[in-house]
Parts: sequence; structure tokens; C-alpha cells
Amino acid sequence: MSEVAFHHPISFKLGHRWVVVIRSVQQALDFLGNRWPEGGEDLYAVARSACLEDLNDGRKTKEARYAFIDHRCAG
Repeated sequence: MSEVAFHHPISFKLGHRWVVVIRSVQQALDFLGNRWPEGGEDLYAVARSACLEDLNDGRKTKEARYAFIDHRCAG
């Protein structure tokens, strides 16, 4: 399976020193599954669902990106 790249990467600070850059749907899913702090379960589910749907459809990358941003901002 090839990477489904976001048109514009998402970057944000994680803690005091780390800057995280998410460039694809796969990176967003990995981050959601392995590195996202607890809380915001509803937004987490929406972001994960949107990313998985894009992997299956391939036409919903923008929606997946925005869902991930919404989840990130609420975290």
C-alpha cells in the first residue's frame, strides 16, 4: 500500500522540545494509535475513522487531515 500524502503537512509541538510533522494518512494513524495522549475519545474515533476511510476510498484525504487537526487541537 502506498502512502496517502496530505496536501499540506501538519506540524505541532509535542511537549517542550519536540516538533511533530505528520505528512500522510498512515503517519496520522500511527500517531493516533501509538503516541496520542488519552482524552477526547469522540474526536479520536472520528479522526481514526476518517483516516481509515481514506485508506479504503482514496478520495477523502482532505477530510482525514481536517479530522486529525480537530483531534490534535482538542488534545
